[in-house]
Amino acid sequence: MIILTGTYPPEKCGVGDYSYQLLHTTVAKENKWQVYHARKNSIGKFFATIKEINAMRDDSINLQYPSMGFLNSLMPHLFCLYFRIFSKKKISVTIHEYTQLGWKGKFCTYIFLIFAPVSRDRDEHFVVFIKRFYGYFSAS
Repeated sequence: MIILTGTYPPEKCGVGDYSYQLLHTTVAKENKWQVYHARKNSIGKFFATIKEINAMRDDSINLQYPSMGFLNSLMPHLFCLYFRIFSKKKISVTIHEYTQLGWKGKFCTYIFLIFAPVSRDRDEHFVVFIKRFYGYFSAS
């Protein structure tokens, strides 16, 4: 699995720290998980970044969102869209700190729900959001 993140130590960001800790777990080491630190967040660098990720030769990607490195970039959404439609790689998204997102961040989360499986990072408000979005459960 490739952990795709916009921030990674030594840069300061909770999502980057989480990604670092995740990659140092026994499961990650045994399965040879890799990190791709997406430093190039301009549309002009999109295909170069895709090429680098494809060269890593793994069949699944987990996108960590949001992170300080992505700022207000649409790149995470474009990665998700590209790998969902034009690639055989499986992509999933981990949403961090949902309750801390502004209305634009929460709106952008809907895009991920359309194109990739989403997990959350210890945020019960996000579970309520997912239930309401899909309508499978009544909100409690």
